[in-house]
Amino acid sequence: MSSKLSLNPYTLKQTVMPYVWMDDTFTQDELNTIMQDFGKLGTEDARVHNSAGHLIRVPEVRSSQIKMHFVNEDNAWIFERIKASIEEANEHIYDFDLTGFDSIQYAEYRDTGDKYDFHSDIWYRNAPINAFLHRKLSFILPLNSDYEGCDLEFMIESGKPEIAEQTPGKLLIFPSWLLHRITPLVSGTRKSLAGWVAGPKFR
Repeated sequence: MSSKLSLNPYTLKQTVMPYVWMDDTFTQDELNTIMQDFGKLGTEDARVHNSAGHLIRVPEVRSSQIKMHFVNEDNAWIFERIKASIEEANEHIYDFDLTGFDSIQYAEYRDTGDKYDFHSDIWYRNAPINAFLHRKLSFILPLNSDYEGCDLEFMIESGKPEIAEQTPGKLLIFPSWLLHRITPLVSGTRKSLAGWVAGPKFR
């Protein structure tokens, strides 16, 4: 079977691979099913962790609607498809020691100005010790494209954000320490899935 792995132009110039894509991970019909099934289950205001590790609303930092979904018999096919893509990317690029993931975050940016400022998916050092400390790979699956704004940007070089491609059905995978953000929504509604693959602590 041919690989669906593709690299962004930046990776071709670097020893360390910042982020990669897995092409055509889901068909348009499958994306429509995901948006319909996850959308009807509702969302809640997105929150961020404070220095004590508590989740709080900080709209000036993060403003969107989210819902965490755990694997069950109805959505297992989504988890399995993403898992297969991550395993291929990890085998060819990162070679991290991974244990897997058990949840996916469905997100909607639907109000003008909704955003998520620069952040990494690694837990802060002064937060309580738990599984989040062991996030190693993050992934984002764009579900639609009929919106304006909400660019996905990575901070790869200081002061030089790089806009990443967001193609529906194309899974984006990157190390969880990489700084990234979603710029403010201009119009429409951005829908996506995201998640974090855990493993033993880096040494």
